[in-house]
Amino acid sequence: MNRYKLLFALFVFCIAALILRLGSLQLIYSQKIQTGLYDQRYKQYLLYKEKGDILDRNRIPLTASSVETVLIMNYDTYVDNNELFNEIDNYIFLSLSPDNPVIIRTTEQEGKRIKEALKDECRILRVKNTNPSLAKHVIGYRSGYNQEGIAGLLKAYDDILDCDSGILYSVLQDINGNVIFDSEPSITVKGDRYHPHHVVLTLDIHYQRIVEDYLKETGKKGCVILQDCNTGYVLAMASAPDYTVDYSGEFLKGENGELLNRAVCEYNPGSIVKAVIAAVILESFDTRDFDLHCNGFYRFQGRTIQCSAHDFDRERAVDLPEAFAVSCNSYFINAARKIGYEKIYLKAVELGLTKETGLPQETGEKKGYLPEPEEVKSDIDLANLVLGQWVFKVTPIQICNLTSAVANGGMLNRVNLVLGVVNDKGQKILDLTDKHGERVISRNAAKRLAGIMERCVKSGTGKLSDPGNMIGVGGKTGTAGEQEGHNTVWFTGFFPVSNPKFAMTVLLEDATSGASDAAPLFGKIAAEIMNQK
Repeated sequence: MNRYKLLFALFVFCIAALILRLGSLQLIYSQKIQTGLYDQRYKQYLLYKEKGDILDRNRIPLTASSVETVLIMNYDTYVDNNELFNEIDNYIFLSLSPDNPVIIRTTEQEGKRIKEALKDECRILRVKNTNPSLAKHVIGYRSGYNQEGIAGLLKAYDDILDCDSGILYSVLQDINGNVIFDSEPSITVKGDRYHPHHVVLTLDIHYQRIVEDYLKETGKKGCVILQDCNTGYVLAMASAPDYTVDYSGEFLKGENGELLNRAVCEYNPGSIVKAVIAAVILESFDTRDFDLHCNGFYRFQGRTIQCSAHDFDRERAVDLPEAFAVSCNSYFINAARKIGYEKIYLKAVELGLTKETGLPQETGEKKGYLPEPEEVKSDIDLANLVLGQWVFKVTPIQICNLTSAVANGGMLNRVNLVLGVVNDKGQKILDLTDKHGERVISRNAAKRLAGIMERCVKSGTGKLSDPGNMIGVGGKTGTAGEQEGHNTVWFTGFFPVSNPKFAMTVLLEDATSGASDAAPLFGKIAAEIMNQK
């Protein structure tokens, strides 16, 4: 009898232990079990990667958010209805594999069309995307579901802007990996660092918008750069034509160089180079030694160089200020022959015309090109260089920085485009400015050259660059090319002359002259910039 009682008690104990075990599994491990089952039947796909912003110097975002359309379907559905997708001009696969659902990013219009055709065999979602709204050639663009920086500063600082968070889309799949579309999808957050870092630029969004609007208004290819002449900070940098970042994060490829940031490309400088020769004369010579009678042409070694600045019957000698103001070719060719090319070459190098200015590598900045003294074989070669032609190449950003050096008294600063990195609270965590500068023109020579540039605007080829309103501008025009209407034209200058703060360089392609095309654009922008103060 006792043995039966013992067996019964043991049985009851085992049953109780089993019940307790089942209870513990239900209460304590239910979440883990559910998660395990969930993981076996659900699969997650990253639809959007959180990233930091590119900010202007006032901490205003230069990137804009947009909402984009995403389609999700099974691989067999995509293959069986391939003709639907052949009609789409642009779309990007976030996933294309027989083992996974097909995930496509497209336009809202195309998304609705395909959804109507596929009905329950397709799911449509809306996700966020960010790309630059201003300064696109500087900032670059992002692409793909992970928002990877592909070009420009978005590429240069992709690691800094990266963030371990994003939007995951979870779908229920059968044993073959096909999505069960009548199930309820789940959108969850990946990661817990919702506080990305942001890169702060020297650009000012208000100046940038002004520069872009006026440049676009011309309808020409070209660029405009606005710089703080005392710090080297770039306040605006625009290039035209612009490009469009579409829903896929890719660009619309065009045939007009839409992707080129013309501010860092190489061009013949035309008469802009006369500022370099003037700097050499002012620093090392008595300017009176270069006075010249110009009769509208300059003859040497059997060649004749035309000079449209002066009449054929002129008797009075031309001095440096007048020659610079009216861009007299005869004066500067004669001066260059007296000075010798080596001195001009060394000054051009000192002024930064053969090296990068300090912009991040991903901006694509070129070095420019100036032949070394041994490459210049004759006075004809020298004359072509003095006219800013032949193989002589500079970038607009180099010319703008040179102009800043004249305006600030002779200091060539490193060009700064990026101020640093801040956290989500706006606290600076990294300073990326380069405050290095070096004297490249004596203070006295720089002051005299600035005065000569002011005369160019008051009574020379740069008249149309002065917007009036007592602003005062100093500058220089330039025209490279010999085909009417298809020249590369320049105007570079500084303002206000009483206390220079801004340097600006305007370059236009396929134009007539610096005086008639670039100078007026400079004047319009300068007036608008001063109205912002």
